[in-house]
Amino acid sequence: METLNEYWIEACVDSVESAVSAEKNGANRLELCSHLEVDGLSPSIDLVKEVLDAVTIPVKVMIRPRQGNFLYTQKELLKMTGTIYAMKDIGVYGIVFGILNKYNLVDSVNTASLAEVAKPLNVTFHKAIDYTSDLIKNVEVLNDITSVDAILTSGGKATAMHGKPIINELYDTYGTSGRRLEIIAAGRITHEKLDLHKEELKTTSLHGRHIVES
Repeated sequence: METLNEYWIEACVDSVESAVSAEKNGANRLELCSHLEVDGLSPSIDLVKEVLDAVTIPVKVMIRPRQGNFLYTQKELLKMTGTIYAMKDIGVYGIVFGILNKYNLVDSVNTASLAEVAKPLNVTFHKAIDYTSDLIKNVEVLNDITSVDAILTSGGKATAMHGKPIINELYDTYGTSGRRLEIIAAGRITHEKLDLHKEELKTTSLHGRHIVES
C-alpha cells in the first residue's frame, strides 16, 4: 500500500472496533461519526476518547448535531461550537462539518466562525457542499475562508466516479502542489475499487466507509 505521504486513505468509522480494524487494514486517517445510517452525526466524547486511545493514526470527528439538512439554528450552532471545544480539549486531529443557508449556499459567516473556533485543528467542510446549487462557486467561497483546510466531495454526484470531472477540476484549481485546499474524494470508494479511483481521480485523498477491508 502507498505510504502516508503518497495517499491519504481516510476510513469513515463509528466504533472502536471499526477504527482499530481500519488502521490494521491500511487506513492512515479516520473520520469518526455516530449513526452512519444517516450519513453520520457527532459521536460521544467517550467514544472519541476510546478511539484516540486505541489507534495511532490521525482522527477527525464529525460535528453534526442532527440528521437532515445543513441549515442550523443558533441553538444548534452553539451546540456545535461546544462540541468543537470539547474535541480540542481531548486532542483530535481535526473536525468535519458543513453549514448551508436557506438558499443552499455555503453559510460563510457561520462556517468561518466555527472554523476559527476549531483552530489549530484541521477543518474539513463535508459533503454538504454537494447539496449546493453551484458547487464550484461555493468551493470558491470556502477557499476564501482561510481556516478551512479541506473539502469532502463526490463532485455533486452520487459517486466519486460520476463526479470525476468536477473533483479533478477542483484538484487542479485548489488542491495541487502549492495550493491551499485538500480535495478529499468520497462516494462509493471501496477497497475493491480503490485502485480504479486512484487511476481516475487526480486527488491523493480518498474517503469511504468501506475503503479498506473490515
